[in-house]
Amino acid sequence: MFDWLFESRPSVYILLFLVGCVLLVLWWQGRDRRRVLAAGAVAGVALLYFLLSLVHETDRTQIFRKMNEMKEAVNQKDLKRFLAHVSDDFQAYGMNKKALREETASAIDRFGISNASISDLKLDELDKENGRATVSFRGAADNNRTARLAIPCKAKFVRDKDGQWRMKSIAFYKPLVDNLDPWNPFTER
Repeated sequence: MFDWLFESRPSVYILLFLVGCVLLVLWWQGRDRRRVLAAGAVAGVALLYFLLSLVHETDRTQIFRKMNEMKEAVNQKDLKRFLAHVSDDFQAYGMNKKALREETASAIDRFGISNASISDLKLDELDKENGRATVSFRGAADNNRTARLAIPCKAKFVRDKDGQWRMKSIAFYKPLVDNLDPWNPFTER
């Protein structure tokens, strides 16, 4: 309910910055000490807001962190670390977790994958009660076959028994095509 308190959202910092600026302008115009104190209080609230983000990791923050750790694991070709964020119940494109490992290793070698990146990461759905979430993003990587393209993706996450969010499935969509049908990059070229 109050996850935004712990997520260090830029919009909250922007709002606090604008309020602080207004208070400083008003102080400059009237030299009223109370306005400087109020601007200092706003800065204190911004600091407290930042510190709250360090104390508690929300579900959204954990999922985004895991997505970035998976990307870094691919860049370092560390499949063990990559698969630590994949659910044992993973299913996508007829693959389970073991097959995903093999396909990922094969793709990294075959296509010379490097410099993987994630952009436009967004939480589409979060069902805390049932432990399910859906994120959408664009994934890209340098390779030896094509130009770098940002591929639209959707990943479903589940909260496993240990309380950790892990990827349960993923869907890829053809880049540069306005098509909502999933695309299988493992078999189609």
